[in-house]
Amino acid sequence: MQAMPTPAAATPAMPTPAMPTPAMPTPVMATPAMATSAMRTPAMASRATTPAAPPAAVATPAWARTPAASATPAIARAFEPHPGAGAALPEALDALGRVLQAYQEWGFDTAERSADTVGKLCGRFRDHLLEGRPLNDEPLQAVVPPEARRYAAIAEFLWQQRRDEKVFVEAALADLRDALWACVNRVQAAVASDVKADAATGEQVQRVHHAINRLETGSVKQEVLQAINNMEEIARERRSQQMTQYGALAARIDQLGSQLETLKKENETDPLTGLGNRKRFDSALARAMQTSLLGRQPLTLVMMDMDGLKGINDSFGHPAGDEAIKAFADCLSRVFLRNTDILCRLGGDEFAAILPNTEARVVARMADRLITQVAETALALAPRARIGASMGYSGMQAGESPEQWVARTDAALYQAKAAGKGRAIAA
Repeated sequence: MQAMPTPAAATPAMPTPAMPTPAMPTPVMATPAMATSAMRTPAMASRATTPAAPPAAVATPAWARTPAASATPAIARAFEPHPGAGAALPEALDALGRVLQAYQEWGFDTAERSADTVGKLCGRFRDHLLEGRPLNDEPLQAVVPPEARRYAAIAEFLWQQRRDEKVFVEAALADLRDALWACVNRVQAAVASDVKADAATGEQVQRVHHAINRLETGSVKQEVLQAINNMEEIARERRSQQMTQYGALAARIDQLGSQLETLKKENETDPLTGLGNRKRFDSALARAMQTSLLGRQPLTLVMMDMDGLKGINDSFGHPAGDEAIKAFADCLSRVFLRNTDILCRLGGDEFAAILPNTEARVVARMADRLITQVAETALALAPRARIGASMGYSGMQAGESPEQWVARTDAALYQAKAAGKGRAIAA
């Protein structure tokens, strides 16, 4: 009972936690980065983003047209201000921009969106995040200030896209498992049928053995004939069942082969232009070099940049930029006409052509024709804009790896761009 006053003795120490109070205003210091971070509370995001809804004609997801405060609770919490986060905000924005760029270049078709749609949305969000472009295709009139940018909408898009990809991949794997199990079941059914037929045949043989053991000539003859007839019937049914099962299995294998070939083609095709993508370029270049060495035939590589794409995107919007990219690809197809010529879009405004059985000196004339055709191309969505082509080209040299050859040809391309664009230089 005498120990009770002890807690009262600690009472004077209670004001101690109030000592850090003067330091609390520190996070409020208005550096530009901190201003950007501070605006990301749900209430501020709601006020900043509600007027920025794009027009109905623009295919922007519905959740990107609503205030940021309507995002899922997990996304909203991710954008609450955090003490000390202001200094690292530029690096965080750059990292998020790289994530969007990865989705833009490596996205794939899902049940919800095509890879082309994902790429366009990621490009739009990335421009909005890093450059302050509006979230629509209107020409840039004024840069959206950092405090009004749609950070929560970007996070919501990435969250939904990753969820859609997970659902798509799981469904594709389930279909593949079902197909494999169907094949296994077909084989199992064929084996079971064989076992059953073997058992029936053995029974007929045993009947003949019993008749022989009884030494009854008429009975033996009758049993043997009956057994032969039964075994012939079993054999016919067995062959018929096997042919039916083999036919069904072959049809399923053909169907799976066609699906896999289609998926392979889609996986190596640029969705915007229909040309090969970077994966197609890497595999085709290695095979072409091997074939050229074995056949002792010339092989030429052309690396190309489409000049003027950034200005078109900035002045007329991304739809005009897409039109320019497709027009450039069409010019490539009209100049490099052979079925053996491999044309690829490596990403953005970068293209390449692999030309089997072609001397580098021949490519010079083809390059001049391509430069002329591209310069004369008119764009419906950007009538005042013009695009150009800069190229570097070279023949394969003995002992070069694909990477070394690409680097050497790329160096010639950079020389062409540095010399004024709209020209081709041999490496």
